[in-house]
Amino acid sequence: MADKQYLKEKSKGGTGDKASVRVDKKHEFLEKSLKKTKEELKASEERFKNIIEKNADGIIVIDSDGVVHFINPASEALFGLEKKKILGKSFGLPIVEGESSEMTVVHSDGEILWVELRVVESKWEDKSVSLVSVRDITRRKRAEEQLIHNAFHSELTDLPNRALFMDRLGQFCERMEPNEDSSFALLFVDIDRFKVINDSIGLTAGNKVLVTVAKMLESCLSKVDTIAHFGGDEFAILMENIKDLGGVMQVVNRIQSNLVSPVKVDSHEVYVSMSIGIRFGDSHSYDPQALVRDAENAMHRIKEKGGGAYQIFDQEMHTRAVNNVQLELEIRRAIEREEFLVYYQPIVSLSERRITGFEALIRWQHPERGIVSPGEFLPIVNEIGMIIPVCEISLRAACRQNRIWNSIGLPPIYASVNISAVQFSQNDFADSVARILKDTGLDPGLLVLELVEDSLIEDVEANLKILHEVREMGIRISIDDFGTGYSSLSYLKRFPLNTIKIDRSFVMELPDDSEIVSAIITMGKSLKLKVLAEGVETQEQLNFLYNFGCDEIQGYLFSRPIPAEEFTELLHKSDSLLSMIPTGDK
Repeated sequence: MADKQYLKEKSKGGTGDKASVRVDKKHEFLEKSLKKTKEELKASEERFKNIIEKNADGIIVIDSDGVVHFINPASEALFGLEKKKILGKSFGLPIVEGESSEMTVVHSDGEILWVELRVVESKWEDKSVSLVSVRDITRRKRAEEQLIHNAFHSELTDLPNRALFMDRLGQFCERMEPNEDSSFALLFVDIDRFKVINDSIGLTAGNKVLVTVAKMLESCLSKVDTIAHFGGDEFAILMENIKDLGGVMQVVNRIQSNLVSPVKVDSHEVYVSMSIGIRFGDSHSYDPQALVRDAENAMHRIKEKGGGAYQIFDQEMHTRAVNNVQLELEIRRAIEREEFLVYYQPIVSLSERRITGFEALIRWQHPERGIVSPGEFLPIVNEIGMIIPVCEISLRAACRQNRIWNSIGLPPIYASVNISAVQFSQNDFADSVARILKDTGLDPGLLVLELVEDSLIEDVEANLKILHEVREMGIRISIDDFGTGYSSLSYLKRFPLNTIKIDRSFVMELPDDSEIVSAIITMGKSLKLKVLAEGVETQEQLNFLYNFGCDEIQGYLFSRPIPAEEFTELLHKSDSLLSMIPTGDK
C-alpha cells in the first residue's frame, strides 16, 4: 500500500515523506539484487559451459526426443564428427537416467570404440534435458580382452591352451545328441626328443621350432577343427564330424609329410618327428577329461615303441592305464616302507677264471605279489618322477653289501650299478655318489657305474664334465647295452670309459650270427677298453666269447640274479661253475 501511495503522489507531483523515501531505497535495492543474481547466474552458466567445453569426457545434451542441443569438443573428437553435423539432430544414444552403461560406437574413420555412458536429468536454457557423459574406455576394454585372451591362449604360439580346449571339447560333447550318427577324433601330438633339440640349439631357437610346428599343424587342419597348445611340446587336435578312419589318416599323413624336410630356424636346420595318439569318439563319449587321457595314453604307447608314428587308442590301453595308476600308488608306498631290495648277478673274468664283480639289479618285494621284476615297475617309476630315489636305493644297497663281502675276507670284487639318465643328469650327481661311498665305507675303486649310450649323447659337454668328476674319485664307467644306440667311435674316444657291455640281443645269436660281437670285441681291444658280454646262457656262446678274447661275461649260464645270502654262498663255492670256462689257447 505504501508503494502505491508513493506512486500516486509521484504522479501528482508530490514530494513524498520519509516513508516514501525508504520505499524508494528498498525498491532500488531489490533491482540491484535482481540484477546481481542474474549476473551471477549468467556467470555460473558460463563457468558450467566452460567446464563442459574443457571436460576430457564427452558431454552431450539431449532432449526428450533425442535431439542434441549441445556437444563438447571431447565428444567431437571421440566420434570424429563436427558439431554442426550433430546439433539439432537425433543421435541415437541409449538414455537411462541414473545408470551407467557400456556400448560400442563407430568413429568416423571406421574404428570401433568402447564408451561408458552416464545420464543425469538437468536444465539447459530453461529446458528439461538429459546430460550424457561419454567416457572412452577402449584402452581398458582392450586390456581386459587381452587378459582374457592370454588366460586361454598359449603365450608362445597364440593357440588355444588346455583350459580353452577342454571347455570347447566339453561344449562339443554336450551338443552331440545321444543317438546322433556321427563321430569325432581327438589327436594328442608330442614332439619326439624335444629336450635334445633344446639342448642342441638353445631354448630361444627351440621356442621358434615350436612356433613353426604349431603353424604347420594348423595348416594341416580344416577350419572346423580345433587345435590347442597344451604346453611344452604337446598339442591337441579335435576333428569334428569324422565319417571314417580315412579322414583322420589324411591329416596324420599331411603332418608326417611336412616333417620330411627339416625345420629351419635362424642358422639351424632341425629334423622333427612326432608321436600321435588318436582317440575316436561318438555320441556316447561324454567325458572330455577321459577322452584327452585316452589320446595321451595312446601317444605314450607309440612313444615307448620309438615314436615318429601314430597309435589308435583301444580298451587294452585303458586297462593298462588304470593298472598304472594303482601301481603308482603302490610304488610310492613301497619306497616309504622300504620294500625295494637288490639281487646280485655274478660277473666272471674269463682270463682270471673267477668272479670279479656283480651287477646290482633292483627288485620289488611286493607284500602280496612277491618279487616283482624291474621291467614291470621301472617304466612307471620313471614316469612318475621317482626314478632317482629308487636308483639311489640300488646304489646304496650295492655299495653297502660289497663292503660287507670285503670285510669278511673274501677276494675283492667290484659292484656294477645301473644309473638312469635322469639320475646322471642331476647337477649334484657326483656329490651324491661320493656321499654314498662315504656312508657305506666302500673303496671307490670297487664301484662301476653303468650308463646307456643315449644318456651320454644328449648333452656331451655337460656329461663329459660329470664323467671326469666321477673318474677322478677312482670310480669306473661302463657303457651298458652297447651296440643298440649310437655306437659312435668319436664319443668312445672322448669319454673316459673303462668297459663296454655287449647287449644280450647280440649274444643270444651266437655262435651263428657272430659278426657284430666279434667287431665290438675287436673295437674294444683297439681302444684299450674291457669288453663284457651279458646274457650268456649256453656253453657255445661262452666258448665263442672266450675264443674271441672277450674279457668278462655274465648270464644265466653261471647264475641268475640272486639275493645277497645266496651270492655269499656262490662266492665260497664257485669252482664247479668256473670249470665251464675253456682252457688253453684262444
